[in-house]
Amino acid sequence: MKGILFLGTIAVLPVAAQTTPENNRADLDRALANLTAQVQDMQVRVAGGVVKNAPYSAEATTTTTQTLADGNRIEQSTTQKLYRDSEGRERREESVMAVGALAQPDAPVTITISDPVEKVSYTLNPQAHTARRTPGTGMTLSYVAGNNTLTLNLGFFRTAGGTRLTTADTTRAKEDLGSQVIEGVTAQGTRTTETIPAGMIGNLLPIDVVDEVWYSADLHMNVETTHNDPRTGEMVYKLTNINRGEQPMSLFEPPADYTITGPPSGGRGGRGPAPANQQ
Repeated sequence: MKGILFLGTIAVLPVAAQTTPENNRADLDRALANLTAQVQDMQVRVAGGVVKNAPYSAEATTTTTQTLADGNRIEQSTTQKLYRDSEGRERREESVMAVGALAQPDAPVTITISDPVEKVSYTLNPQAHTARRTPGTGMTLSYVAGNNTLTLNLGFFRTAGGTRLTTADTTRAKEDLGSQVIEGVTAQGTRTTETIPAGMIGNLLPIDVVDEVWYSADLHMNVETTHNDPRTGEMVYKLTNINRGEQPMSLFEPPADYTITGPPSGGRGGRGPAPANQQ
């Protein structure tokens, strides 16, 4: 990957919660930082490429750890279930991450489906048995922040090893880590160190921001990444339970008992007018 193309929108949606304006602002800032880090540090590439003939399923775990000055630690973790078929359709199941709060076992689950064949995407609500259909292919990343849900809507994406966004005043050093087998797939590793010079942001000493990326050419995506920034802590992303078999078509379309809203799909072989259960 030669760069990062970032296409998307951010929506702030109200949810039921009680917080002060000051705490809510801080929660929103942290949520936005997490969303931005998810896009940049996990090397999400927006648009440009349907991955065919590389089906798989896996779990993706993202763990963030922030160590405070007094030695206290803030740890947060989310797990997604990921699926792709041979035609490049993708499905992502994830719990909405609560920022600044303990993990909730009954947190709402967001399911997004990207179908490049039909040129349509779906956002499923399992609790309400509804599906929102939108033209084109896209997915979302969502975080709860105080009394808001912060949602980043992305175009069709896949992860890839590559570069970070940098400024002209920083220096970057890249190291080849060779290859290793991770969860049954061969991955090529690189370590990139970005150094912020002393005084650039009020820092007395240089700051090293280190990214380690393990990229699988077979899956066309990262299988493990580590982002370590002394200012914000460490973020680790890792795929586990990788299964490279074909995935059933039922995973990439709304269940029959879901109410579907939005325009019909517009791709080749599209489903045509909306059935009776669609609005």
